[in-house]
Amino acid sequence: MAIEKVSSHLRDIAKLINDNINGRTLVVWGDRNIKFENYLYNEYKLKVAFSVFRQISLCNGDSIRHIKSIYGKSNQYYVINLNLPMNEENGAILCENGYEATRDFLLCGIVATIVPKNCTGYRDANNNYCEYCPPNCTIRFNGKNAKVLISKEILIKERITINVGCDSEVIIKGRSILKAGDIIAQNNAKIIFNHVYYSNITMVSVADNAILAVDENTSILGARLNVYAGHEVYIGKDCMFSQNIALFAGDGHSIFDTRTGKRKNFAPDMPAAKKRTIIGDHVWCGYGVTILGGGTKIGDGAIIGAGSVVKGNFPNNCIIAGNLAKVVKKDIAWSRDISDTDIKQCGENYILKTSEEEL
Repeated sequence: MAIEKVSSHLRDIAKLINDNINGRTLVVWGDRNIKFENYLYNEYKLKVAFSVFRQISLCNGDSIRHIKSIYGKSNQYYVINLNLPMNEENGAILCENGYEATRDFLLCGIVATIVPKNCTGYRDANNNYCEYCPPNCTIRFNGKNAKVLISKEILIKERITINVGCDSEVIIKGRSILKAGDIIAQNNAKIIFNHVYYSNITMVSVADNAILAVDENTSILGARLNVYAGHEVYIGKDCMFSQNIALFAGDGHSIFDTRTGKRKNFAPDMPAAKKRTIIGDHVWCGYGVTILGGGTKIGDGAIIGAGSVVKGNFPNNCIIAGNLAKVVKKDIAWSRDISDTDIKQCGENYILKTSEEEL
């Protein structure tokens, strides 16, 4: 089984647990994190026995117990909570009942920090760094060892909120123009906008160990971009996205085979190409298009018709349309301006015949 990829923060926590548990039973206070538990088992052969909550209504007496069931039993249990930060109020609940911080329990939550507006060269106690925070931008670090690198040439027309987890990078280069929306980079995530015009962002969400890169001179009037764990999305140069676009790379939930019990998505041995979505240079994406990732590739100079649902590989300089989309016309070129009458205005790099080669 492949080792789960987790943030440096969670790797540090796993090591602390292993160093201090000393043969005791491992208990989670609050919600469980299966990815972290898989990493903990693969790395140290440690398993979580059950979880505890303070709310009686959440308990079933077996896999979920009331927190009072572990009071005074620090010789039996080692307790972890990944969400609560260690402070006097949170720590007192266990300390008053026979537990000592680190030796007997870990509260591992991180207090979020917000970068002051107009600040340059910001760094916090969790080793997060922000090059520059524009006036209309709220940048919140929710983890450790993250970077936000924003050019001072950027123009933010309306409120933008950027939330960044552990070990992540958000890079916005050149004279990018952004308007209204939320950008989320979870853990080990990377987002790159290179001289991009993006209006009505709605939501950009890049999950753990995922990448979203949008290249120069691409314009997006309105889109929701979701890149799920372990997936990569690359959008090329000079693309033109209309409104109400949705891109989903990967799945947001788990799917299992009911005969074997094995996981069908997020398989550790999934080929890299199946986790990669590539939209080539100079692609025109019409109104209301849905692009489903997981191996989708769209060639340079293509047009995607309004309302299409796209999944699969498509060649250059073709028109794609339908649900599911298919090639409906080949050997086309397009330009941004409806008044253009000369094919040369499409750009000499994009006036090509559709490739007949297998993609």
